[in-house]
Amino acid sequence: MLAETTRLKSTCLALLFFLLPGLTLAAVASARGEHMLELAQNYQSESRQREIDELTRRNERQAAELKHRALEQRWLWTVFGGSLLLLTVTGYFLLRQRRANRLLEAANNQLALRDHALNRVRDITERRCAEQERQEHLHFLECLDWINRTIQGANSMEQMMSAVLDIVLSVFACDRVFLMYPCDPDAVSWSVPMECHRPEYPGAQPLGAVMPMDAVVAQILRVLLAADGPVKFGSGTAHALPAEVAERFGFQCFMSMALYPKTGKPWQFGMHQCSRAHGWTPREVRLFQEIGRRLADSLSSLLAYRELQDSERQFRTLAENSPDPIFRYDRNCRRIYVNPAVERLAGKPADILLNDTPQDARILSHTEAEKLVGCIRQVLESGRPAACELECVGADGTARYFHSHCVPEPGENGDVEGVLLISRDITERKQAEVALAERERQFRTLAESLPDNIVRYDLAGRAIYINPVLEKNLGAQAEEMLGRTIREIHPHGEFDDYAQVVDHVLATGEYGEIEKILPAPDGQSTHVHQIRVIAEHGENGAVAGILAIGRDVTAFRTAEQQLRESHVQLRELSARREAAREEERKHIAREIHDELGQLLTALRMNVSLLRLQFGRNRTNLLQHVQGTMELVDQTIQVVRGVASSLRPAVLDMGIVSALEWLSGEFGKHSGLPCHLHLCEENMVMDDQYATTLFRIVQEALTNVARYAQAGRVDVALTRDGGEYRLSIRDDGRGFDPGAPTNGTFGLLGMKERALLLGGSVEITSRPGAGTLIEVRIPAGRESGTVM
Repeated sequence: MLAETTRLKSTCLALLFFLLPGLTLAAVASARGEHMLELAQNYQSESRQREIDELTRRNERQAAELKHRALEQRWLWTVFGGSLLLLTVTGYFLLRQRRANRLLEAANNQLALRDHALNRVRDITERRCAEQERQEHLHFLECLDWINRTIQGANSMEQMMSAVLDIVLSVFACDRVFLMYPCDPDAVSWSVPMECHRPEYPGAQPLGAVMPMDAVVAQILRVLLAADGPVKFGSGTAHALPAEVAERFGFQCFMSMALYPKTGKPWQFGMHQCSRAHGWTPREVRLFQEIGRRLADSLSSLLAYRELQDSERQFRTLAENSPDPIFRYDRNCRRIYVNPAVERLAGKPADILLNDTPQDARILSHTEAEKLVGCIRQVLESGRPAACELECVGADGTARYFHSHCVPEPGENGDVEGVLLISRDITERKQAEVALAERERQFRTLAESLPDNIVRYDLAGRAIYINPVLEKNLGAQAEEMLGRTIREIHPHGEFDDYAQVVDHVLATGEYGEIEKILPAPDGQSTHVHQIRVIAEHGENGAVAGILAIGRDVTAFRTAEQQLRESHVQLRELSARREAAREEERKHIAREIHDELGQLLTALRMNVSLLRLQFGRNRTNLLQHVQGTMELVDQTIQVVRGVASSLRPAVLDMGIVSALEWLSGEFGKHSGLPCHLHLCEENMVMDDQYATTLFRIVQEALTNVARYAQAGRVDVALTRDGGEYRLSIRDDGRGFDPGAPTNGTFGLLGMKERALLLGGSVEITSRPGAGTLIEVRIPAGRESGTVM
């Protein structure tokens, strides 16, 4: 269509140029030749100017609206008709003036030829310059029209940029055209998302490749940002060609400019000449600048549209996958969007829920719907977010609670056009709050009913609850202590040990306990309080606070003290009784050994003398005397055994000799081997110590003989530093030390004997694994060496 219009214009101009000489001659013939010639020249110049102006206006109108092309075509046809009418009138005028022209032709031939030659040369020069200027301007307008139609017909940013760059590559006959982003010298990197080039001059890196920003590229970008239009780089320009960049991308000169879309950072629009250096004319620079401006405007629209699409896609991705119900309301409080979570909650599809107000959907009760409408209207009127809590009945018939947050959606003019509502299901939180309130009520009921002191602390160690019992015991009001730490309540350090326990529990979460002696409120007495500090943990397991429970244990501690004193007295009494028993045994054993033994020995000697004096010739008497001697010998053995069981005389010779005698006697009577291990052959030990250890070994060997069914017994006595260590080990059937004793007190007697000397007895045994008895007695009362 544009080519046809151009041909039509050329035809009209040719016809006009053909008729002008005839009109000039006719005017001369009618005595107005000079005036007609001037009018014709003015008409020709005005016609050319009108045509150029009309082309300019048409190109501008075409860039704004393409629908004006039909109007321009009608105008051209009108001009063409007027030209034909002018041609007809001019022909009629020429026929009438031919005769007058012939008369004047001879008179003015010489002058006309001279003036005509001069004017012809001048007209041709001016016409050629004007024609060249018109062609250049027409080419400028045609290029812009081409760019405009390409931009308007593009469906995507990639298609638009590719098409525009192809046009630039063709119009400027350059070797490479590109768009770079961002045109920011402070950026970390840059890339070329779009490029067009001739096959022999490909790009230096793949499209879209991220390149690090270097100093040379950054300086070029600074120059472009500081300029108002395109900037030329190369020989003969104001900016030298950067050698490093030119070598990397293989060009000899380039022209570039910064584009400023309304969205995002600036872009760089540029073209390279690789085959040769090229000097661009001002008209080419202006055309490049106009193309860049149109490209920037298109980028603004397309980038904004892309951001809008991205925002819409992100919103829908978020909304469609959100577990929270999301609504959008218009200014009439009608739903214009609901996400799938709303459909699941209501049990209805979206098309049924849309275009309804909260009262129409019947998801909420009338009261709750009015509350929601009021919140929406508040946002529409104030333009500020608002929130409310709503109760609704879901599709499954269960009541659920939601915290709804309403935010305004502004339009292009800034006015609120709608409301976005996001609801968060807080049913579990509500239930937890109810349960928490119930537990709090139960806790307060329990805490205020117990006779114990109860106080709760937060993570900073500040008191957040104090029960009435503690107020009564401390003689202070809770208001004076709440919100303060222990050291703030008691600044003089009397509760620092308790504060340290609280700090330790807060830091570690471990259990803590302390006893404090507190004065009674009357100041006349003191009470012992046992305080247990327990950590309170949150949902994540971290310490959320602590609970301290104090109990008045004064009566218990008094009873314990009395019991300890009673135990001490009983042990002292037992020790005295045991010492008295040992002394009595020792005394009886000596009396039996000395008195009864001497009498029995004298009796045996008398019976022996009786046998010698009267038994030689009297057989019957001899037999009776012999029987009496055997009976006396048996009596002597019994007396010795009784004396030894009461207190072996060997104990007077020391613990070593006593244990050797005891192990030998045990092996003789039980038939079990008893191995004795001593660290010293002459061990010095107090008689009380020796007697205690001897009796413990004696009791242990008796138990082995009665119950162990052992095959071997080992007894070891050592001295390690300041204590004696005695061990009795057997390989018998063993037993459970924790089982009931069934009325036997042998093991208990061992422990009591050791306790009387400040020692201890440890029994290790289990069924089938033998028994080990370990005795430890402090060696603090040694006497002289026992031989």
